[in-house]
Amino acid sequence: GAMPSAINTCLSVADEFVLPTKKSVDVFDEGSDARLLPKTGQAKLSWLQGDPTMATAGYYREKPHGLLNKPRVLYVSGAFIGFRQRIPPRIPDVVKLDWQIRLVKMLAAMKIELKSQMHPGGVLQGQPHPVNTHCTPSNMLFEEAKDWAEIFVFDVIQSTTFPKALITNKPIVLIDHGMNKFNKTMKTLLSERCLILNVERDSRNRIKIDGELLEQSIMEAAKMTPDPTPFSEMYAGDYAL
Repeated sequence: GAMPSAINTCLSVADEFVLPTKKSVDVFDEGSDARLLPKTGQAKLSWLQGDPTMATAGYYREKPHGLLNKPRVLYVSGAFIGFRQRIPPRIPDVVKLDWQIRLVKMLAAMKIELKSQMHPGGVLQGQPHPVNTHCTPSNMLFEEAKDWAEIFVFDVIQSTTFPKALITNKPIVLIDHGMNKFNKTMKTLLSERCLILNVERDSRNRIKIDGELLEQSIMEAAKMTPDPTPFSEMYAGDYAL
């Protein structure tokens, strides 16, 4: 589920990178800045006919059936990675936990039916996630929980759950920490597919977001039926239904 924005890191150590489709290669090529490519040589970009695990079962969206007309919202976040680091970087675990708890408390106070989808791996693998004490965990694999959800709230992009949500016809509210670099083409596709909210930092450098804006965005998203076709074609290719 690698996003085109992450390819540059791989290109610095690989002589060939295989993407799922020709369209995904085109998206990478069309809007990429040549300065980001390795100076030591150009890796070959190859492609296949698509990823069958990214096939969808159709784009029909059922009418909302949340509890008392409250939209079903699935909050999806990433793993704690300990002393490891990734490129683009992620926020430190302690800062991430503080953010996740504050965000979940904010979401739990809204007129929504909330479940959390916290990453089962990382340093907490096999242990209860602290965030789940403040909300209802889905207790399902994402592949099952995404069918329950009517709206996704994501604050992580470097995860296979994100492209799997992109190929559904369900709205996505993306909280962007500003730590990912997308080329122009991908930025356009994401802005057309998601409601994107940018975070701020307080005097202690903690992540914060306006609660009213977030709730308004979720309620606005509840009225939308996005078209996942561009991402389905990019990831599923010939397997797109």
